[in-house]
Amino acid sequence: MKSDYIEKLDFLLDLMVETDSAVTANHLIKKGYYQDLDITQIEKEFKYLQSVFKELNVADVIFTQDAELISPTHNSIIFQRGGGFRTYYDDLSKTETQGKEDRKLQQTINKLTAENLELQNKELKRKILFGIIGFIAGAIVSNLKDILALFNSVYSSQ
Repeated sequence: MKSDYIEKLDFLLDLMVETDSAVTANHLIKKGYYQDLDITQIEKEFKYLQSVFKELNVADVIFTQDAELISPTHNSIIFQRGGGFRTYYDDLSKTETQGKEDRKLQQTINKLTAENLELQNKELKRKILFGIIGFIAGAIVSNLKDILALFNSVYSSQ
């Protein structure tokens, strides 16, 4: 979100909490935020600001025949004391950055896990091969006396 939106949102929030009354686009105009915009652009941007207040449940958005208002609620005070929109969007940015780092870390973990499994499979194959070789060598060594006697009897009979 653009910093000028955050500045306007915090201005409206502070004004609502301080005066405990609703605010309109006129408050932003009087503050000098809309010097270069025509009425259509002002209305469009104020509707966007209203949608942010409504989406985050920070204030009530009220439509009357004469004006569109943003009215404070109990949540407005709590939100302002928590740092307002600047703190909210800074925390949101940190969370998004942390989420990206977490995804990269998870990708690295997945890659290393795959490599580890491949190495474990190779090691298992080696262990099985060495086990078979050891079994055969053990069988030969343990029966060496009988095997030599067999060879002696075969060669001595010829």
